[in-house]
Amino acid sequence: MKLESKHVLPYVLYGVQFITEGGTLFTVQPQHFPTNWNKEFGSKLALRPLSEFGEIDLRKIHEFIGLGNWCEMYDDFFTAFFEDVTKNRWHELMLKCPYEISQYFFVNKYDVFNLIPAGLAVDINTLNKPKDSPGGYGGC
Repeated sequence: MKLESKHVLPYVLYGVQFITEGGTLFTVQPQHFPTNWNKEFGSKLALRPLSEFGEIDLRKIHEFIGLGNWCEMYDDFFTAFFEDVTKNRWHELMLKCPYEISQYFFVNKYDVFNLIPAGLAVDINTLNKPKDSPGGYGGC
């Protein structure tokens, strides 16, 4: 498996983060995202493991979608999601995720495509993140 546009582009709208081979973390905003991204940037994204998603995020996703817009389908998805977490199969379920929920995962830089275990992304929690460095990670 190699890092392809289909893995990167869903994150672009929300400021995709790359880590260079030298270890520098930087964010690229959509208006500055080059078509030759794979040649211009380092080869790895900086993402959060999907296993970090928990009850706090569930409350945040309610706010993100809007309480008045929540529907039973979302409850069904998260019931299956938390069951699959125990089986380590949540990445398969993400491909069936409702759009509004997948948008939350991309905005918050969750590893939807299982890129961290494949070595194509780095767990953002393992990086040293100077808060005041240009392009440094400032949180989601």
